[in-house]
Amino acid sequence: MTDMVDATSFSVRKVDSSSQHKRIDEAMEAFNGDTAEEIQKPIMKGTLCAALFGADNMWYRVKVLGSAGRGEIKIVFIDYGN
Repeated sequence: MTDMVDATSFSVRKVDSSSQHKRIDEAMEAFNGDTAEEIQKPIMKGTLCAALFGADNMWYRVKVLGSAGRGEIKIVFIDYGN
Protein backbone atom coordinates (compact mmCIF):
# COMPACT_ATOMS: atom_id res chain seq x y z
CA MET A 1 0.00 0.00 0.00
CA THR A 2 1.39 3.41 -0.93
CA ASP A 3 -1.23 5.74 0.59
CA MET A 4 -4.34 5.44 2.74
CA VAL A 5 -6.92 8.21 3.12
CA ASP A 6 -9.41 6.04 5.00
CA ALA A 7 -10.68 2.45 4.96
CA THR A 8 -12.30 2.93 1.55
CA SER A 9 -9.83 5.24 -0.17
CA PHE A 10 -6.27 4.05 -0.66
CA SER A 11 -3.59 3.51 -3.30
CA VAL A 12 -1.63 0.38 -4.00
CA ARG A 13 1.22 -0.38 -6.36
CA LYS A 14 1.19 -3.61 -8.27
CA VAL A 15 4.60 -5.21 -8.38
CA ASP A 16 5.61 -6.19 -11.90
CA SER A 17 8.48 -5.79 -14.29
CA SER A 18 7.00 -2.87 -16.21
CA SER A 19 9.69 -0.62 -17.59
CA GLN A 20 7.11 2.21 -17.70
CA HIS A 21 6.88 2.20 -13.89
CA LYS A 22 10.65 2.27 -13.65
CA ARG A 23 10.81 5.28 -16.02
CA ILE A 24 8.20 7.13 -13.95
CA ASP A 25 10.11 6.38 -10.74
CA GLU A 26 13.35 7.62 -12.31
CA ALA A 27 11.67 10.76 -13.63
CA MET A 28 10.26 11.58 -10.18
CA GLU A 29 13.67 11.01 -8.56
CA ALA A 30 15.22 13.45 -11.05
CA PHE A 31 12.35 15.97 -10.80
CA ASN A 32 13.48 19.48 -9.91
CA GLY A 33 10.75 21.84 -8.77
CA ASP A 34 13.02 24.86 -9.31
CA THR A 35 13.17 24.23 -13.07
CA ALA A 36 9.70 22.71 -13.58
CA GLU A 37 6.90 24.52 -15.38
CA GLU A 38 4.47 26.43 -13.17
CA ILE A 39 1.11 24.69 -12.85
CA GLN A 40 -1.66 26.36 -14.84
CA LYS A 41 -4.11 28.30 -12.68
CA PRO A 42 -6.79 27.94 -11.57
CA ILE A 43 -5.74 24.53 -10.32
CA MET A 44 -8.63 22.23 -11.08
CA LYS A 45 -9.88 19.18 -9.17
CA GLY A 46 -8.44 16.03 -10.75
CA THR A 47 -5.22 17.70 -11.95
CA LEU A 48 -2.22 15.36 -11.83
CA CYS A 49 0.98 17.08 -10.78
CA ALA A 50 3.99 16.83 -8.44
CA ALA A 51 4.12 18.01 -4.83
CA LEU A 52 7.01 18.35 -2.42
CA PHE A 53 6.57 16.28 0.75
CA GLY A 54 8.25 18.22 3.55
CA ALA A 55 8.93 15.21 5.79
CA ASP A 56 11.46 13.69 3.38
CA ASN A 57 11.98 16.60 0.94
CA MET A 58 11.04 14.37 -2.01
CA TRP A 59 8.68 15.09 -4.91
CA TYR A 60 5.70 12.78 -5.43
CA ARG A 61 2.96 12.36 -8.02
CA VAL A 62 -0.32 13.72 -6.64
CA LYS A 63 -3.90 14.35 -7.69
CA VAL A 64 -5.70 17.55 -6.71
CA LEU A 65 -8.84 16.85 -4.66
CA GLY A 66 -9.91 20.49 -4.37
CA SER A 67 -9.39 23.66 -2.42
CA ALA A 68 -8.44 23.58 1.26
CA GLY A 69 -9.05 27.33 1.63
CA ARG A 70 -6.64 30.25 2.03
CA GLY A 71 -4.83 29.40 -1.21
CA GLU A 72 -4.07 25.82 -0.15
CA ILE A 73 -4.92 22.72 -2.16
CA LYS A 74 -6.03 19.27 -0.92
CA ILE A 75 -4.11 16.47 -2.63
CA VAL A 76 -3.78 12.72 -2.50
CA PHE A 77 -0.64 10.82 -3.36
CA ILE A 78 -1.21 8.68 -6.43
CA ASP A 79 0.33 5.62 -7.90
CA TYR A 80 0.24 4.10 -11.35
CA GLY A 81 -3.20 3.76 -12.81
CA ASN A 82 -4.90 6.13 -10.35
